[in-house]
Amino acid sequence: MLFGNKKIFILLTVFAIIFCVSALGSVSAASPPYTNFNSNVTSGSGPLSVQFNETTVGNVSTWTWNFGDNKTSTLKNPTHTYLRGGEYNVTLSVSNEAGIDSTTKFNYITVMKIDL
Repeated sequence: MLFGNKKIFILLTVFAIIFCVSALGSVSAASPPYTNFNSNVTSGSGPLSVQFNETTVGNVSTWTWNFGDNKTSTLKNPTHTYLRGGEYNVTLSVSNEAGIDSTTKFNYITVMKIDL
Protein backbone atom coordinates (compact mmCIF):
# COMPACT_ATOMS: atom_id res chain seq x y z
CA MET A 1 0.00 0.00 0.00
CA LEU A 2 1.26 3.48 -0.86
CA PHE A 3 0.44 4.76 2.61
CA GLY A 4 1.80 2.64 5.44
CA ASN A 5 -1.03 3.69 7.71
CA LYS A 6 -4.60 2.80 6.72
CA LYS A 7 -5.95 5.65 8.86
CA ILE A 8 -4.01 8.22 6.80
CA PHE A 9 -5.26 6.63 3.56
CA ILE A 10 -8.86 6.71 4.74
CA LEU A 11 -8.52 10.28 5.99
CA LEU A 12 -7.06 11.47 2.66
CA THR A 13 -9.80 9.64 0.76
CA VAL A 14 -12.50 11.31 2.86
CA PHE A 15 -10.93 14.74 2.30
CA ALA A 16 -10.74 14.08 -1.46
CA ILE A 17 -14.43 13.14 -1.56
CA ILE A 18 -15.43 16.21 0.46
CA PHE A 19 -13.36 18.44 -1.83
CA CYS A 20 -14.99 16.99 -4.97
CA VAL A 21 -18.51 17.32 -3.55
CA SER A 22 -17.92 20.91 -2.45
CA ALA A 23 -16.46 21.81 -5.85
CA LEU A 24 -19.56 20.43 -7.59
CA GLY A 25 -21.78 22.43 -5.26
CA SER A 26 -20.13 25.71 -6.22
CA VAL A 27 -21.28 25.76 -9.84
CA SER A 28 -21.83 29.35 -10.93
CA ALA A 29 -25.26 30.77 -11.71
CA ALA A 30 -26.72 30.47 -15.19
CA SER A 31 -25.48 32.80 -17.88
CA PRO A 32 -27.84 35.31 -19.46
CA PRO A 33 -29.22 34.23 -22.85
CA TYR A 34 -27.98 35.58 -26.19
CA THR A 35 -31.02 36.09 -28.42
CA ASN A 36 -31.34 35.10 -32.05
CA PHE A 37 -34.04 33.81 -34.37
CA ASN A 38 -34.86 32.93 -37.96
CA SER A 39 -37.96 32.13 -39.99
CA ASN A 40 -39.06 29.91 -42.85
CA VAL A 41 -39.75 32.92 -45.12
CA THR A 42 -38.97 36.64 -45.00
CA SER A 43 -41.06 37.87 -47.93
CA GLY A 44 -44.09 36.99 -50.00
CA SER A 45 -47.59 37.99 -50.94
CA GLY A 46 -50.18 38.62 -48.26
CA PRO A 47 -51.63 37.04 -46.34
CA LEU A 48 -48.16 35.70 -45.45
CA SER A 49 -47.81 32.94 -42.85
CA VAL A 50 -44.39 32.93 -41.18
CA GLN A 51 -42.97 30.25 -38.86
CA PHE A 52 -40.51 31.91 -36.45
CA ASN A 53 -37.80 29.83 -34.80
CA GLU A 54 -35.93 30.93 -31.68
CA THR A 55 -32.20 30.03 -31.91
CA THR A 56 -31.07 31.67 -28.67
CA VAL A 57 -27.84 30.53 -27.03
CA GLY A 58 -28.40 29.62 -23.38
CA ASN A 59 -31.33 28.52 -21.28
CA VAL A 60 -34.53 30.51 -21.71
CA SER A 61 -37.55 30.67 -19.40
CA THR A 62 -39.67 33.35 -21.18
CA TRP A 63 -40.12 34.48 -24.78
CA THR A 64 -41.79 37.67 -25.97
CA TRP A 65 -42.21 38.23 -29.71
CA ASN A 66 -43.28 41.50 -31.31
CA PHE A 67 -44.15 40.98 -34.97
CA GLY A 68 -44.20 44.67 -35.90
CA ASP A 69 -47.92 44.80 -36.69
CA ASN A 70 -49.19 45.34 -33.13
CA LYS A 71 -49.36 41.56 -32.58
CA THR A 72 -47.28 39.61 -30.04
CA SER A 73 -46.72 36.07 -28.80
CA THR A 74 -45.15 34.35 -25.80
CA LEU A 75 -44.62 31.01 -27.56
CA LYS A 76 -41.10 29.72 -28.18
CA ASN A 77 -41.59 29.14 -31.93
CA PRO A 78 -44.80 30.88 -33.05
CA THR A 79 -46.46 31.05 -36.43
CA HIS A 80 -47.76 34.49 -37.38
CA THR A 81 -49.81 35.62 -40.37
CA TYR A 82 -49.26 39.09 -41.81
CA LEU A 83 -52.44 40.40 -43.43
CA ARG A 84 -51.31 43.74 -44.86
CA GLY A 85 -48.57 44.73 -47.24
CA GLY A 86 -45.51 46.41 -45.79
CA GLU A 87 -42.15 45.93 -44.14
CA TYR A 88 -42.09 44.73 -40.55
CA ASN A 89 -39.50 44.83 -37.79
CA VAL A 90 -39.50 41.68 -35.65
CA THR A 91 -38.25 41.65 -32.05
CA LEU A 92 -37.60 38.68 -29.79
CA SER A 93 -36.94 39.26 -26.09
CA VAL A 94 -35.92 36.31 -23.91
CA SER A 95 -35.06 35.94 -20.26
CA ASN A 96 -33.84 33.53 -17.63
CA GLU A 97 -32.84 33.86 -13.96
CA ALA A 98 -29.52 35.46 -14.99
CA GLY A 99 -30.80 38.18 -17.32
CA ILE A 100 -32.70 39.45 -20.33
CA ASP A 101 -31.67 39.87 -23.97
CA SER A 102 -33.46 41.25 -26.99
CA THR A 103 -32.85 41.29 -30.74
CA THR A 104 -34.66 43.32 -33.38
CA LYS A 105 -34.34 42.54 -37.08
CA PHE A 106 -35.33 45.66 -38.99
CA ASN A 107 -37.49 45.28 -42.13
CA TYR A 108 -37.17 41.54 -41.60
CA ILE A 109 -40.54 40.64 -43.11
CA THR A 110 -41.74 42.11 -46.41
CA VAL A 111 -45.35 41.49 -47.42
CA MET A 112 -46.33 42.47 -50.93
CA LYS A 113 -49.82 43.76 -51.50
CA ILE A 114 -52.12 41.83 -53.75
CA ASP A 115 -54.21 44.10 -55.99
CA LEU A 116 -57.72 42.73 -56.38
